[in-house]
Amino acid sequence: MLSNEKIASVIRNSLSLEDGFDWENTPIPTEELVGQPRVLKYLTGELASQIVESGLEFDFVAGRVANGMAPGWLLREDLEQLLGKEIPFVYIREAKKKGGHAERITGHQNNPFFEKGKRALLVDIGGLDSLGTALADRVVDSSEVLNGAGFPHVGTATFAECEPFFGRVHSAQSRFELMTSQDLSLVEPFSVDLPYDIPEVGDVIDASTEDIGKAILDAGALDIRDVPFLGKEGGGKDPFLYASSNRGPGYVMVKGQVGRPKLMDFLCYQLAKKIHDAGIEFDFVAGNVTGGVIPGWKVRDYLERLQGREIPYVFVKGTRADLSTMTEQDAANFIVGHKNNPNMKKGMTCVIVEELANFAQTTSASAGILRKAGYETENGSSILFYDHAQGHANLERAGLNMTAAITLPELLEVGESSGHFKPDVVDSYRNFLSNPTIWQLEHGFVPPEKDLKNYFGENYRAFMEKCAEHAREMKGDKK
Repeated sequence: MLSNEKIASVIRNSLSLEDGFDWENTPIPTEELVGQPRVLKYLTGELASQIVESGLEFDFVAGRVANGMAPGWLLREDLEQLLGKEIPFVYIREAKKKGGHAERITGHQNNPFFEKGKRALLVDIGGLDSLGTALADRVVDSSEVLNGAGFPHVGTATFAECEPFFGRVHSAQSRFELMTSQDLSLVEPFSVDLPYDIPEVGDVIDASTEDIGKAILDAGALDIRDVPFLGKEGGGKDPFLYASSNRGPGYVMVKGQVGRPKLMDFLCYQLAKKIHDAGIEFDFVAGNVTGGVIPGWKVRDYLERLQGREIPYVFVKGTRADLSTMTEQDAANFIVGHKNNPNMKKGMTCVIVEELANFAQTTSASAGILRKAGYETENGSSILFYDHAQGHANLERAGLNMTAAITLPELLEVGESSGHFKPDVVDSYRNFLSNPTIWQLEHGFVPPEKDLKNYFGENYRAFMEKCAEHAREMKGDKK
């Protein structure tokens, strides 16, 4: 086990914390350690040992978005090795968002392990989040979310924080940290050589498309709704609202499989193998917040094993920000893991990872942020790609290729042939994939204006007026 002085030196050297750093009032930017896997692995290993030695009883690990996600997943792996048992994982969102998955906790849905009463170990390694929320406030909020969902919050693990932090956290929670900021400030840092052994790939196997599809379907990750056509009376369900503000008949909860670590590892290996076999050249991996952070880290891990080299990692926030007004510094601030990172420099190229790509808008936005910050990328990737024309068009406009472990048409084929879904329901989803814009209009929903403009060109306003007129006529017919 590393001594406290060595741990302090590793943290200070890795973050380039100088003597003039305001230890009392400035959050330590520990979130940036995600960009240095060798450092992160040593620190989570030390933290895992401390937790096991304490005898804390817990059932799963909960990582706070986004700073606690990759470290939480890695700490979970360390704890699994020390305790000799599988430990599930969830992550806790900052707040509800429009579209996509709206619940605060992701990973426990349709998972028989997560009965009420299961105890949570929260991981949030510190720093500020994208909303500027301090660690203490995030822990209090996460605790309320976990307890409110019926999962007792029994402990909190972090790397380093100011002493007053834990005074704001309920005394019933166990405290685990490598050291306080005051301890860090008192250490004269010295050089530490961290050995880094890249492990073998392990017992994961190359799988067929059918095997990948069945694994996703058996986990209950695919939901398809029978959405009625415009004007059809009775029956049917409302469509899903996606993060792109489009609507559609189905949703695949790939991100929720973090609650099944073995399945997530399996899916991430299949994607990493495809990236590796395709001969894609890259220097680092970028995971998109939120759903791409864990897959991005794990795909990076498998690529490292497949290629036998240390691979840096970053995660990218702000994929819904306005790129047209974004400065280079703004873009740099949306990327976590590259600041003061000796393994990163401008001009390096990356592969972007998401758990799912539908219209590929967040993949494209992430590429824009990375490029504006001085990096290069031509490759996006995802565990599941919807593989429809509008997604491909967005990728082409962004100058990106897409690599996927499985596409949605392939998943639907497996779902139909295996009897998971009725043919007529699958056909509706296929119709959506053939033309998402027309599917939405046929079912009485108006796609986002930018998608209408991309599809209809400059005549889209006239088309919209015709749609409005038709809606008025239908309303009149019903009176």
